[in-house]
Amino acid sequence: MFEKPRLKEWFPTPRRGLILFSALTFLLLAGLTLVAIRMVHNERILYQSRLQDEIRITADLVRSQLNLGLARFRESLDSALEGDPEDLRGMLEAFEDDLPGTAVAVAIEGDRASWNPPEGLLYPPVMPRESPEQHPVIFREGDEREFRHRDHEGAARKAREIARGAAPKIRAEALVRLGRNLAALGRIEEALQAYRDLEALEVTLSSGYPSGMFALYARAVHLDTAGRLWEAHRAAADLLEGLYEGRWAISFSTYRFYAGEARRLLSADAGEGASLLPSPGPEVRDALRASRAADHGWEQWRVGRERGGTDSTSHGLILVEDVPYSVHWISGGERLVVVTGRLDSLASWFTPDLFETLRERRTRLTVRDTDGRVVYGPPPESQRFQVPILPVESGLPWTLHLYRVDVEEGLAAIRSRERGVILVLVAVALLIGASVWYMARAISRELEVARLKSDFVSAVSHEFRSPLTSIRQLSEMIAQDRVIDEEQRKEYFEVMQRESGRLHRLVEDLLDFRRMEAGAQEFDMRPVDIAATVLETCGLFAEEVHSRGYRIETDVPLQDVAVTGDREALSRALWNLLDNAVKYSPEKKKILVSTNRDEKWVVLRVTDQGVGIPEEDREHIFDRFVRGESARFTSARGSGIGLSMVRHIVEAHRGTISVHSQVGEGSTFIVRLPVRRV
Repeated sequence: MFEKPRLKEWFPTPRRGLILFSALTFLLLAGLTLVAIRMVHNERILYQSRLQDEIRITADLVRSQLNLGLARFRESLDSALEGDPEDLRGMLEAFEDDLPGTAVAVAIEGDRASWNPPEGLLYPPVMPRESPEQHPVIFREGDEREFRHRDHEGAARKAREIARGAAPKIRAEALVRLGRNLAALGRIEEALQAYRDLEALEVTLSSGYPSGMFALYARAVHLDTAGRLWEAHRAAADLLEGLYEGRWAISFSTYRFYAGEARRLLSADAGEGASLLPSPGPEVRDALRASRAADHGWEQWRVGRERGGTDSTSHGLILVEDVPYSVHWISGGERLVVVTGRLDSLASWFTPDLFETLRERRTRLTVRDTDGRVVYGPPPESQRFQVPILPVESGLPWTLHLYRVDVEEGLAAIRSRERGVILVLVAVALLIGASVWYMARAISRELEVARLKSDFVSAVSHEFRSPLTSIRQLSEMIAQDRVIDEEQRKEYFEVMQRESGRLHRLVEDLLDFRRMEAGAQEFDMRPVDIAATVLETCGLFAEEVHSRGYRIETDVPLQDVAVTGDREALSRALWNLLDNAVKYSPEKKKILVSTNRDEKWVVLRVTDQGVGIPEEDREHIFDRFVRGESARFTSARGSGIGLSMVRHIVEAHRGTISVHSQVGEGSTFIVRLPVRRV
């Protein structure tokens, strides 16, 4: 009948108390850990709840400030709209010396525009169109030749005739036609000269474009078409530089077209063209951005009017070169007032307390447009601890997100306390674990030492028993006069002498090993001829094992090479290596001993063709009392201290020992000793 094993059978007595103690200790530690984690978790929840309440209060304050600020701002817009429509600059008196740095106010009626401050805008959204002083009849014949008959030569001749002595504006129109037809004929130099003459007139063409600007653009295009890239790039750079300087009175849409064309021509060649590309200064860049934002406001108003929209106040947001600009406008009839500027500066103007409130309450502001893109402020790192202010709440066409900047600080403090608790718990757990491990290791080592000692005593007893048995049997036979033949008697005496020598070496090995383990072994260090020592030791060992069929071969080419060491100790180390080779070579009984010199080292190799050493045993074979799987496989005798003694002796001589082995093919023990310096 099957009987369940008892607890004592599961846990040996020395370990059972340790296991029970460890289990109870870890249970207590687990309980303390749960309590500590629960306390820290509750602290985190309270902190997060407090942050959420504070951010909601901040959002209420921001909403009220925005509503008040926007109300005041609308009053200013209304006041501007009620001004004299004939005096556009007078309409902007409400914003005189009151706008922040990058902001600008623009008053528009029809194709007239005025803005404040004057330097705040480079190009207005609209520009009055002048009626050119020309008579279309004058150009009718030339235009028919150019477009209907494709007679560019005749059209050019007619344009040249008109250009002589005509009024500036008519002459400008004639030069435009002259340059165009000459370029079509491939007479580039003459066409370029016509455009230079056009540039010098400084009048407005019938298209509404300044003659100088159009002439530069036409020169750049025709030079680029002709493959004269450097001159084309130079003309395009001059055009773009003039646009940045505000040299011509044009609308922003016109600026955008010609600036884009100039950049296209310069970017066509990434080398020379890119090097000529001018860069506007900070003030010009701000004025261009403001022009783009004002044009956006005017365009939005115009589109709304075309769709049947009524006069109203509106707000917008536009990214200009990744810089958010706020655009606000109010209209009445044909009149429009636009105020635009950087989002942060304009917001601080009509809500001056907003950013101060945010700083005091350690809150940041992020603005997202209608597409959800972040256009102002860094995006919040987490969706928690933030409150959105929707357009319906703020009256602005974008969403504001408020979030606390000190969330991570508070959470970091909580995490720091958590880490402190965890570190304490880990330290206690490590201390307990280390104590348990140390006790378990001590118990295991004691058990292992007890087992090794038992194996050692058994092995040494067997080592002693074999020669003692031989000596006893032979001595009894001699004492009882049972050996009659004198030759046999002599042979028995030799066997007794050999076995007693074996006993002597075994006793000496045990005593030397004890001294080595205690660090009390003293070596007589002096110059030792390594070749002579190896040959002598191999010779003596060969005599002893010759009767058992073993053959010791030597390859010792070294002559007059000495090491500093104890000759007897080195001989004993080699003897132990040879004895080990014989024990584990039960079938192939050839042992090779070789030496060679490797720079500053003497290398001694002892090679056998025995059973080999498994890989898992190689790193332990030099430990005391250790006998690997090969010993059990071959039933080889030994005490387990021979290789340990070899390692002690070699290391005492400042050398190293290693082993290379293949199971089933044999092993090679390699000893490296430093050459004695002369």
